Amino acid sequence: MREVVAAGGEVTLIDTDDTVMHLARRNFERLGVSENVNFVVADAISYSRAELADIDFVALDAEGPKSCADEDLRDKAIYYPITQAIAPAMLPGSILLAHNVLLENVTKNAYFEERIAYNELQYARWHGFLSEQFDFRRSYPSTEGVGIYRKAR
Repeated sequence: MREVVAAGGEVTLIDTDDTVMHLARRNFERLGVSENVNFVVADAISYSRAELADIDFVALDAEGPKSCADEDLRDKAIYYPITQAIAPAMLPGSILLAHNVLLENVTKNAYFEERIAYNELQYARWHGFLSEQFDFRRSYPSTEGVGIYRKAR
């Protein structure tokens, strides 16, 4: 965070849960890195479309409700509409880092096999969008998974 501020940047944290955002603010303040941080309690999809511009890095770790009429908003499928909303604000060459991109079973555990099959369904539309908008796409296996993507130039 200090480096972001030193480079003239700012950080925007977005969450729909006021309690989560209060905890984030408190933790950032305790660490002394709350300068130039915007703590926003809002829907990330609507907020991203209306308020964000010139983004060079996105860290995505979201989860929609487990049961939701709109499949795009259910659980990790929410990555698709969030990324779709934020992509126009991302600068060419900017980076999207996504948490919970578990697509490979490094443990050979049956639980992970089920989770991976579920994730492949959840991420289907998101991966299609990433293929169109991002020219570098890698997922790094672990027990949670991380994906790194670069916005096309």
